[in-house]
Amino acid sequence: MRSIDSIRLILVISMLMGFVSAAPSQTASDSTEIGRAVQEFDRGNPSAALSLVETVLSRSPDDVQALFHSARFNFHLNNLEAARGRLERLIKRSGSYFAAWEL
Repeated sequence: MRSIDSIRLILVISMLMGFVSAAPSQTASDSTEIGRAVQEFDRGNPSAALSLVETVLSRSPDDVQALFHSARFNFHLNNLEAARGRLERLIKRSGSYFAAWEL
């Protein structure tokens, strides 16, 4: 299976499985920012959503929820290499974190 097809399949599964829960080490500010990013994405503004989530990642580069959404938003914007990089980092960071495998 081509890597792009794999990423697409993984993202579809993750969307069907539901939203990723907040990481325990996440700050309230980061959680709020990610929530705003999801709202922007839902409003049809994936570029703004990506910008917000990337701001969180600049402060907290190992935030699994931010990595998940960054991969999702990048995929939607057809930034496939960036999406794959975020997925790889998410899986390395989370180890056995179930939501990472949904991706």
